[in-house]
Order: sequence, then structure tokens, then C-alpha cells
Amino acid sequence: MIALFVLLGIGLKFVDDAFDRNLYSKKIATIFAFLVCILWISLSFTNIYIGTILTAVLLGSLLAGKIDNSAFQATAGLVLLFFFFSGITLHFALLAFLTLVAALDEWVHDKSVIFKFRPLLKLAVLCNTCFSYSRLLCL
Repeated sequence: MIALFVLLGIGLKFVDDAFDRNLYSKKIATIFAFLVCILWISLSFTNIYIGTILTAVLLGSLLAGKIDNSAFQATAGLVLLFFFFSGITLHFALLAFLTLVAALDEWVHDKSVIFKFRPLLKLAVLCNTCFSYSRLLCL
């Protein structure tokens, strides 16, 4: 499962670099974008929390204005349409919180070396996981 998330990240970075830095072919990057879209949707259906986190990343990127090329716009639209019509189950309170944190991550990541790695969403997910696990131990 971890390898699929690594593949997702690599695919997103490849598409981003092709369009923002002209490092790769935009035609090949567009094909990769649709493969990433399929992987994104597939991973989102494996677990309510995975779907919630990935959707928060997408919505946070939209809020921050980071979906800035045609391939990302098309695939983001496809993911959101698919989610809307598929009836995917998401944790909406967590989605709202993580979306804001993901957007904040995008807004501040150029401000300092610490934020370069977008730690806020990672910390929010870790805290949520620890809090959820500790509540289970108290039952």
C-alpha cells in the first residue's frame, strides 16, 4: 500500500514539473495525470480515512490556487465528479479540518525551510491518528 502512495506522489511531482518547469513532455505528463487520477480514486475507496485525507489534499490545493495547469484541472475535476456521483463515504468534519490545514500548508510552504516539506498536514493527520487511537484505549 505504501508503494502506491509513493507512486501517487511521484506521479504528481512529474506532472507538476512537466507543466511548471518544462522538464518533461507535457503530452506524457497528461497521460500520467490521468493514471494518477485512477490511482487516486482507487486509493480513496480503500478506506474512509484515506479517501478523506486525499480529498482534503485536493480541496486544499484548490483553495490555495495550486491546481494551475490543464492536466491538474482536468484530473481534479474528474476526481471530484467521480466522488460526487459515486457516493464515496468521507469523514466530513475531518475533511473540513484537513482541507484548511492542507491549504495553509500550500500558502506557507515558500515562507521558510521548515515549511518547505509541508509539515502541517502531516502533523494534523498524526495528531488525529494518535487522538483516535488514545480514545480507543480508554474504552
